[in-house]
Amino acid sequence: MSWHHRFVPDLTFIHLFDINISDLKFMGYKAVLIDIDGTITHLNGPNISSKNTAWIANAADNLPLKIVTCNHNRKFLEGIGEQTNTKPLQRKIFESPSNFFLRCIKSLNLEPNEVAVINDSLIMLGLFVHPLGCFTIKVDSINISTTHSPIGYIYHLGQWLEKKFINPHL
Repeated sequence: MSWHHRFVPDLTFIHLFDINISDLKFMGYKAVLIDIDGTITHLNGPNISSKNTAWIANAADNLPLKIVTCNHNRKFLEGIGEQTNTKPLQRKIFESPSNFFLRCIKSLNLEPNEVAVINDSLIMLGLFVHPLGCFTIKVDSINISTTHSPIGYIYHLGQWLEKKFINPHL
């Protein structure tokens, strides 16, 4: 099997709100982990579209839902929490992404193969989520403007790496 097979998500959608949460439940998934940055909102502020907010509310009514992030901007996270009625789970500064996802899954008392993870990054899904055995769902990134922020630059570097090295093999 080739190296790039792990970067192929189980499902791909343009928008978060295109995902049918009832289908995930029917397929046997017992919870959803969803990334914040680029997946439900852009990096410049915690404003979530009304369609994504409605989808999150519907998902939370049907399955346990955890919103996850490596963003440590307190004001940003408070805004996300207020709009989604959740408390986003933060990755610790020196915690590996794999350990972070395992910690989130354990907080739900589930096994990785019982959880669907939604993210806008093939790198995150391929390197850190797929190897755990989670069901992976890739959505297109929400328009991200860097405004000269380190997070924005890192994000765009990841997008460039995906286009240059991963997408040609898929």
